[in-house]
Amino acid sequence: MHLGRGSRLAGLAAPTRLGCSGSHTHRREVHPSVTLIAGVDLTGCNNNGAPVGSIEEEIDQCSNYITSDLGQSGVWTIACPYGDTGYKSYSQGRFFLGRGVNSGLIAPDGNTDPFNLPVVAAKGGEEASAFNTQIDAAQTQGRWLIFLLHSILPTSNNWYAGVDISSITGSVDHAKELGDVWIDSMVNVGACWIGQRTLAATTPVPASRPGTCCASASMAAS
Repeated sequence: MHLGRGSRLAGLAAPTRLGCSGSHTHRREVHPSVTLIAGVDLTGCNNNGAPVGSIEEEIDQCSNYITSDLGQSGVWTIACPYGDTGYKSYSQGRFFLGRGVNSGLIAPDGNTDPFNLPVVAAKGGEEASAFNTQIDAAQTQGRWLIFLLHSILPTSNNWYAGVDISSITGSVDHAKELGDVWIDSMVNVGACWIGQRTLAATTPVPASRPGTCCASASMAAS
């Protein structure tokens, strides 16, 4: 997954439970070619600055913020704060994917945990070439890639690992030039990935009519 010119940047509900000193902000458009579809950064507080009572309440308030304040139709994925897997059990009944912080690419099949998906995290200050290298590796290996970005520059709120928007859009141009790389939001790419895993787990079963077949799949919640 990556950002595309004219496509959507997936901003995920990613609260932390460290007190109420911060604030929540969002930008609907970070660049004329990159639109933010949903994003919130809460600091363990509700919208009035009061501490939230539980992880469930924290997650639900983030989701409500995205749908009510940002006008999105739904929230389907989560970014676990600092990769804290303690959020996993609370996420499974609310979302279908969760992003962690461990480094790595995602194979079309295999045993990758859909609620602790690996990422390639920006360290700050990267040129487009650094992201291009990661894109090329994912293409060569036939794997999915999630870029974890924090602050997008230029902005006065460079709170962590800022990357200039030109580096991001430059890497988008590179990916599009490859001709066979799909660039989209996490929810869209993730839905395809879940479908790939489901299909790979199917067992063809001969049908009663000649020339037809069907498949049987055994699936369990992760």
